[in-house]
Amino acid sequence: MAIPNPLYLFRMTHVQNVPHALEHGLWTAASPNANPGYIPIGDSEIIHARKAMPIHVPSGGTLSDYIPFYFGARSPMLYIIKKGFHFVKKIPQSEIVYLVVPFENVKNSGVEWCFTDGNARDYSSRHFSEETQLEELDWEVINSQDWKNREDDMDRKRRKQAEFLVKEHVPAACISHIIVYDENTAKFVQGHVDNLRMTIRVGVSPNNKHYY
Repeated sequence: MAIPNPLYLFRMTHVQNVPHALEHGLWTAASPNANPGYIPIGDSEIIHARKAMPIHVPSGGTLSDYIPFYFGARSPMLYIIKKGFHFVKKIPQSEIVYLVVPFENVKNSGVEWCFTDGNARDYSSRHFSEETQLEELDWEVINSQDWKNREDDMDRKRRKQAEFLVKEHVPAACISHIIVYDENTAKFVQGHVDNLRMTIRVGVSPNNKHYY
């Protein structure tokens, strides 16, 4: 499958994190500019472990020095958040939104970035820093709603979770869309977009294709 054109990056976050993101952009947790009221989603144990996992490209650092995006929707992590499991708090999907960033916007912003061909916490995942290397990703699996491992392919889940990583900060101007679960969430997000006179498009996921 060809690399999508245009290529969009998807950042899942709690809807209550949206106002700060719109005003200040996205920042890593260690930054003094980070949202002091940030509501985390996902596995707290994994979030902590990422602090010790190195990035194997020139921009360097560890995974916690980067803001992660997926290349597609309906990730295994969203499914776990919906169900609640182990160190993951169960959160209604109506409270989870996607901040959508075109790859071109990131390139033009001047920030440092890299990406992996699978779950960045998996030591078998490779790290890349050149746009031409996007062809190394499994776009069929990334864009598939079926990410379960199979007897003839026990690596699908890892490849589905390929990550795009932006170092330290993503300017709010990079965000082009916000995808939400329902109309109530759309009204909340749209209100903040309008108050800031931003041109970000807010929409409910068509046919629920971004959610479970």
